Parts: sequence; structure tokens; C-alpha cells
Amino acid sequence: MMPTHPSTLRRGYRRIPQLAGTLAVLGLTSCANFDPGPSSLEPSSLQVRACRPLSRADERTQLVAAEEDAKETTDAEQPKPQSAIAPLPEPEPLAEAGSLTLDRLEALALENNPTLRQAGLLVRQAEGNWQQVGLYPNPVAGYQSEEVNDDGTLGKQGVYVSQTIVTADKLELNQAAASWSVEQSRLQADAQRWAVVNGVRSQFYQLLAAQQTIEIAEDLHEIVRKGLQTAEELKQAGQVPKTDVLQAKLELNAVDVLLQSARHQARGARRELAALVGLPDLPETSVQGQLDRKTSTLDYEAEWSRLQANSPILHFAHAQIEEAKAQLHREQVQPIPDVQLQANALNDFAADNAVFGLQLGVMLPVHNKNQGNISAAYASYHAAMENVHRLELMLRQQLAQAVQRYEVARTQVELYRDEILPTAQEALDLTTRGYQSGEIGFLRVLTVRRTYVENQIGLIDALRELNNATVEVEGLLISGGLSAPSQVMSNFGSSSGGPNQGGGGGGTRPLIAVPKTE
Repeated sequence: MMPTHPSTLRRGYRRIPQLAGTLAVLGLTSCANFDPGPSSLEPSSLQVRACRPLSRADERTQLVAAEEDAKETTDAEQPKPQSAIAPLPEPEPLAEAGSLTLDRLEALALENNPTLRQAGLLVRQAEGNWQQVGLYPNPVAGYQSEEVNDDGTLGKQGVYVSQTIVTADKLELNQAAASWSVEQSRLQADAQRWAVVNGVRSQFYQLLAAQQTIEIAEDLHEIVRKGLQTAEELKQAGQVPKTDVLQAKLELNAVDVLLQSARHQARGARRELAALVGLPDLPETSVQGQLDRKTSTLDYEAEWSRLQANSPILHFAHAQIEEAKAQLHREQVQPIPDVQLQANALNDFAADNAVFGLQLGVMLPVHNKNQGNISAAYASYHAAMENVHRLELMLRQQLAQAVQRYEVARTQVELYRDEILPTAQEALDLTTRGYQSGEIGFLRVLTVRRTYVENQIGLIDALRELNNATVEVEGLLISGGLSAPSQVMSNFGSSSGGPNQGGGGGGTRPLIAVPKTE
């Protein structure tokens, strides 16, 4: 073999960068490497991005400012989800805001409850996934050598560029399926907002009922305390036996239990409300609102129609059907092979000239025709349809329970208003006149007054239950204001039912019998 002359080697080495540059230009001016340019991240606007060549300035910009470009992609180009993606505004000082109303508490919760911002970020995550599945595969560039040391020469050496050409609109179909995931994340964020608002409303009525109970119990406590003092004075004067004093003490103890229970319920409801609002340091300001409300019978079928039209839970399930349908279509085109394109530029050191090559290949779908994934996608599609039917039945069950609680509470409220409290008031008036005329002892007056107050508290509890049932029905049966957004969709199916959770006890109080006057 004849040794290669050093000048020939030097010329060959000098030509390698030239060949590499030529092939790189060929690759960069094709669709193998492209700048997608600015585009909307709205999944509904599925775009096929036009290819345009990158200049060296563009390449330098991408290398130097890659981090800034990525930030622009995730921040500037993407539409902001409707939930709180922007930095949260600073809430106004609560100490200067006066009493807390329901509207103000809801506004604070929408600003500060972390689950809402979490839900918004999940929307952004889904939008990022939508963008990613539509991106074209990157080209591959590398070094290639052949026939090295053949006849003592360097053989053929140079560079190559390969690119996968995606066929059958696979990328667009990827985004079509992913767009339904984006829609589901937005419905999930909508459901989370309902959950937060429903939780705030429920705890607001719990706290408002506890406040009114405390006011009534404190008034009764003062009356009974004075009655005990009167009994002790009468005993010292020898006008009543010791048993009257003991009975007065028992009455006062009963009122103490009632008062302390109401205070504990108010304290617990306030703490739960502060957690839902997202401000653990919620001030000890009283809440202002209307517990009493007009009562009317609910139309179950009308409420079911409203629930079907507005429930994000049902809309979420229907979006799952569309996603499964799009995924099935995507799996059906998967067997259509993509095209593998490779171009190379080599320097033939033996002949001292440049040679070029081009390869084109496809994967033959002989054994793997994506049968398994198509079958799984088909089953997933039908399972999603069955899930909608299941959710409709479960929501009907939940609605029936909520309407039942509403009707029970409504019946009790009307009975307290129309029958029990008027009778208790009449009994109290007659007993008071009897005591003033000396016909009835003061202990009897205390007992009747305590019964009257307990019936007032019974009305408050029935109103609290009525308001909670109303929140549940009007709030589309969604609960879980501090649950993770991914859990809210499953929380609604719990047997406990609806947003009526928290301090204040479960269910309405039993009706209190009114003692007959003598």
C-alpha cells in the first residue's frame, strides 16, 4: 500500500468542515429543523407550523437566550387560565374592614384559598402537555466514516443529518386528544371554585347560627341568674324552701350548658371558615348576614335539569368521552409508518473528492399493528360512556338526599314559625301574668321561659340546616373546599352528602314540646 501524502491529508481535513457546513445548511433549510415562531397555546386552534430557516444570528440567540425563550413559551405565549394564575393581590387589612359579610368572605376565599391557584396551575400544566405532544421530533446530526485505512487512506469521512417525517397527521391528533385534557382541567378548576364557595357559605351559616344562639342564650342566662338570686333571697326570708333554690341552680346549669355549647360551635365554625378562606388569622369580628329566608317547595325534576345543564362534574365526564374518542382515532393511525430520512456528506480521501448520500426508510407494520393499544382505547371509550351513566345516577341520588334534607328543614322551620313559637309565646305570656298575680311560682316562669328560648334555638338550627341544604342544591352538590382539585370530582359521591360539613352538629334539632300552662 502506498502511504498517503501529508498534503493530501491536510486538504482532506480542511474539506470536512466545508462538507459539514454544506450538509448543515441543507438540513436547516428543510423542515427537519425549524423555528415554530409565536403561536397560540389555545388547544382549539390546532396549527401546522410553517418551517423557516434559521440564520446564524437565530442560532446564537437560541444558544445564548434559551432560558428566556423557554420562559416566553410558558408565560408570555400561553393564555392565562381563568383561575388565579397571576400573582395574588394583597388583601386589604381585615382589621379595617368592619364586619364580615358573606360576599366579603367569598371574595377573600377566591383570593387566598390555595386550591384555586393549584387548580389554575393544573390548567397551565395541561396546556403545556398539549403544546408538547404537537412538537415535531428533533433531527439527529452526527459524524460518519467509511473504509478507513483502505489502501492506507482515511477512507470516507464526513457528517450526516437524519430526520423523522411524521405522517398521518399524528401530531395534530395528539393535540386533539390533549385538548380534551385541557378542557377537563378547566372544568376541574370550575368545580374547585364551586367547592370553595360552597364551603364558605356553609361555614358562614354555621357561624351565623351559633352567633344568634349565643345572643339568645346570654339573655336567658342573665334572666335565670337573677331568678337564682331572687330564690336565695326568698329562702333567707323563709318564704320558699331550699328545693326552689336548688331547682333554680339546675335551671342556670342547663342554660350554662346551652351557652357553652353555642360558644364552642361558634369557635369551631370560625376556625373552619378561616381555613376555607385561606386566612388562619381571620379576626374575631362577628359575621353579618340573614339567616332567615323564605321557604318554598323544591321541584326535584327542575333541579335535576339545572344540575344536568351546569354541573362541571357531568361536563368533565363528557369531556372524558371526547378524549377517549380522540385517543382511539390516534391509536388507529399509529400503524401508518413514519418516514426516516437521512442525508450525508463525506470526503473521499482516496479519490480526493466529496460524495453525498441520501437514505429513505419506513418501518413495515408486519408484526406490530398497534392492535393492543387500539383495543385498549376502544374499551376506554366505552368505559367513559358508562361512567357518564353512572355519574348521572349518583348525582340523582345525591340530589334526592339534598332535596329531602331541604324539605325536612323547611317543614320544621314552618312548624316553628306557625305553631311552636306562637304557642310558646302565649304560654310565656300567661305564665308571666300568673306569676305577677301570685298564682304561679317563679320557678315555673323560669322553666317556661327556658322552653321558649330552646324553641327559638330550635328555629335557628332548622334555619341553619335549611340554608345548608340550599347551598348544597344551588351549589351543584360540590364540596371539598380544601381538597386537592383532583379529589373534588370524587368528593361529591361521598355518602355524607354535600357541603354541609363542620361545626354546628348534624341534622336539625328535634322539635321541643311546649309545656301546658296551668
